[in-house]
Amino acid sequence: MSIEQALAKTRGGLLSRLFGRGDEKLTAEWLDSLEESLLRADLSVSLVDPLMAQLRDLFATGAIKTVPKALDAVRDTLVAALAGDLALNSSGQKPRVILIVGVNGSGKTTTAAKLAKRLKDAGERPLLAAADTFRAAAIEQLEPRSSSTRCRPRPRAITRR
Repeated sequence: MSIEQALAKTRGGLLSRLFGRGDEKLTAEWLDSLEESLLRADLSVSLVDPLMAQLRDLFATGAIKTVPKALDAVRDTLVAALAGDLALNSSGQKPRVILIVGVNGSGKTTTAAKLAKRLKDAGERPLLAAADTFRAAAIEQLEPRSSSTRCRPRPRAITRR
């Protein structure tokens, strides 16, 4: 499967709803759709709420009138929120344990692999361990990611039945 095929669902979903609008006039309904899309994309409520309040104020005062202008404001806000120290802070104690928790399909395994690669690139020796309450296949999902990042996988999944 090519990267284009893998990203087709994303393009057809959130991105096409948000960016396929040209110079369309901004509406309250579009702002509601944007808010729902941002929340469905797992942006935190603590980030989305003030962002949407700011956009709705700008819309109400007439400061922004088109979808592209609203998206510019969203981009500026998100870039500002993500700017800053991107270092993986550590207390220096070993071993360092990072627990990744989330609902099914939220990207935990992918995030763990990206984090492991970043730690490995920083000279650390990450160990990926699978833990899944309901699904014994957790280790099978983690093993390919371990191989691709050249990190050691924990040989057995930790499961509770």
